[in-house]
Amino acid sequence: MQGSIRQVYDDHVSIPSGDDKAIDDVRRLEAAMLENFDNVHIDTHHTLHAGTYCRTMMIPAGHLVTGAQVKVDSTLIISGDITLYINGEPKRFIGYHVLPASSGRKQAAFAHLDTHVTMICHTEKETIEDVEMECTDDVDRLMSRRPMLTNGDMQ
Repeated sequence: MQGSIRQVYDDHVSIPSGDDKAIDDVRRLEAAMLENFDNVHIDTHHTLHAGTYCRTMMIPAGHLVTGAQVKVDSTLIISGDITLYINGEPKRFIGYHVLPASSGRKQAAFAHLDTHVTMICHTEKETIEDVEMECTDDVDRLMSRRPMLTNGDMQ
């Protein structure tokens, strides 16, 4: 057990800002998903406390999802088995990971198993809606505003 915990924290993986090509690729993927697949609603759970905003979703196994472009630095916590496409390169995360994530990122992800993902950031805002507007210009794409762009079950 000790070795597996150490492995998670010694990984030194971070999620950088997205380059223009990678962000455009995710936007094209979103458009194709909207055109070809039914949306599946994924609940978003919010916590706003002591200047910290936490946003958690459980992505069901077999689902491909895309996220809004994030404009704030944050910490991303992953628990499960998911492949994130980081600037066009797939990176699989199995288990529990705590990752620094830079502003300016937009990603696609495929959940191999049910996976919880939590984004945490600092804020001075006092409502969920205000924090969402602080975190992204794509508020109309947020799960808390409408169903997430997903292809449904691919298994």
